[in-house]
Amino acid sequence: MELEEINKYLNDFSDKYDLINEAIKSCKIAMNNCFKDDKEGLGGFSIDEIILLFDHQEVVFKHSFRSTPIVKTQIGLYKKEKDEVYLEGHEPIGYYILDCDSSGETFDDWLIISEEKNNQMDFIYPLQKMNQSLPMEYLRRNSPNYEYVSYVNHVISFYQAKQYESCQWFIKRAFEFIDKNTIPEKGTEYFKKSRKFMIQLIDYMDECGLLNEELKPKLEKLGVLKTNG
Repeated sequence: MELEEINKYLNDFSDKYDLINEAIKSCKIAMNNCFKDDKEGLGGFSIDEIILLFDHQEVVFKHSFRSTPIVKTQIGLYKKEKDEVYLEGHEPIGYYILDCDSSGETFDDWLIISEEKNNQMDFIYPLQKMNQSLPMEYLRRNSPNYEYVSYVNHVISFYQAKQYESCQWFIKRAFEFIDKNTIPEKGTEYFKKSRKFMIQLIDYMDECGLLNEELKPKLEKLGVLKTNG
């Protein structure tokens, strides 16, 4: 059998068992179950913010431990909001794969979320530059600036753990430290870069609607958050 004939056979197989529609239905069930278990399970997106689009199908005809053949149907999860920068006009945030055997029986599936709604700020490079400017003596507990470094590290840790309110409280404490203390000449770059980094975090959390209303006026007073006036 030539590849063209194989391709036609596989298309007919997919149509016979309605694999694409079955995958979309199964994906919706998986998304609903995921959201019920954990409101952040879909990367912080609500189900209404996600559109499902067929991506592709493939066949595994040789596997180290599974019986073959396996037909895989992949459904892409995309932001419903239009963005012409991306193929199909939607930004991808994950995918769903449904496996079936040669009888069209489904036997395995998985849902993968690769992007998060409120964690799309790329801060790896700024963090690297910031830590490169950190004087090593600041890491000693008897250093007067050890307290500030601890605040900054708590900010990073809580943000990555999605504990946004705790992150904001430690940003407040870090800026209070800056406000009350004289910044030493050695380490000025670290203070400058860390201060800029925390302002960017606050701006981003504000855009995402994640700021604690009680903290807003305090952050504005410290110059971390721009005033609305």
